[in-house]
Amino acid sequence: MNSKHWFIIVSLVLLISNPRITNADPKLFTKDASGNIISLTDIPDNSPLLSSQPVLFVHGHIRNYQATWLDTVNGFTSFGDVLSANTHLEITPYFINFQNNNQSIVEDAVEIGQAVDIILGRHNSDYNPETSDTITQQLVVISYSKGAISTRLYLKSLYPPEGEPFPAVLGGSSMLPNHSSNFQPISEFIAISPPNHGLKQLVTSSSLLSIKQLNNGYGIFCQPLNDNAATDFIAELNGHAMQDTNANAAPITQDYPSEAPGSRSINRSSSDGVLYVTIYSELNRDLVGGDDPSEVKYPYLSNCPNTEGRKLAKNLAPDAENISINAEEIPILGSDIPDSNELVVHRNTVHACEVIYRALYTASHHRPPASVQPDVCISENSVPEIPQPYLAWYGIFIDWWKRLWAHLL
Repeated sequence: MNSKHWFIIVSLVLLISNPRITNADPKLFTKDASGNIISLTDIPDNSPLLSSQPVLFVHGHIRNYQATWLDTVNGFTSFGDVLSANTHLEITPYFINFQNNNQSIVEDAVEIGQAVDIILGRHNSDYNPETSDTITQQLVVISYSKGAISTRLYLKSLYPPEGEPFPAVLGGSSMLPNHSSNFQPISEFIAISPPNHGLKQLVTSSSLLSIKQLNNGYGIFCQPLNDNAATDFIAELNGHAMQDTNANAAPITQDYPSEAPGSRSINRSSSDGVLYVTIYSELNRDLVGGDDPSEVKYPYLSNCPNTEGRKLAKNLAPDAENISINAEEIPILGSDIPDSNELVVHRNTVHACEVIYRALYTASHHRPPASVQPDVCISENSVPEIPQPYLAWYGIFIDWWKRLWAHLL
């Protein structure tokens, strides 16, 4: 039995089991002037205001921020390596670390909100989320796997459905933050391999709460798990029934704006809302699915197409930008990782050169690239150079001027 098989077995045990993990507040880490990773608690409170672009990285389940964003895996590169090689982007990274993977996604979202306030306070003078009408420097969020769902819940709490109570399974009124009415902290939300419509994963009543929530509260043989904290979780987050993805043909159309509350189109200014960008592997090779729901694996065990729809990473909001990375663009995913190893595909996608290129390009240019230069990702251990966002800085200046003029009026 090789190392890949051992990894799959151990990961499945961790996913299905329900260990007792000590609850702890999340920690935020960043890079100092020398490029070393340090805790935010080690930085004096009276540090100078930062003018760089803040980017919050939100890790997924099981693996912590170090393994997700900074370590190399199976010959792949990492976000940490690419950030170190592209200091001209003037990005200040922040890494949240959830120390309790057994907690509810609702608790994750609350901690993300706390992190957002802390970070914005380092980049905006006199920052006060309860009274501020404008934020001069918005935050970009790059999240992976479960972290994308936790971030989506945080964003949904900022833009709750009008005239409707906030769903109890998503935290109810206690989840809603006390912010000013035009509070817009996030300019771009970049989701990598997100389980936007559930997981192709066996789930039992003893699985972690977050795993049950990601599967909408249903388990083996499509039976409800009868857990009030998980029942209809994804359906309520998406704002439509899970069965809506049970299509006989692909692709499914993007007809559900409720999947991206507060969103803006790629051609609108960051002051007009959040740009939702989703990046994932093609052909449903990942356990979160892809953008083609026509293929159903293990329909009576994990997909439940008749009651729970089909698994898609794709965001189905009209304004959402979806980027499906094909096998030719990521050769190692297409050749060295068999289709049956969906967990391995899921793990490696966040380390793939082109995925990192597209995510960081979007974070610095405030829009995804139309394409990737053919010589920057020759192999998966390539560390791509990302072009300087001159036009992006021009756009930020225009946004700032528009806000100042509106304030003067």
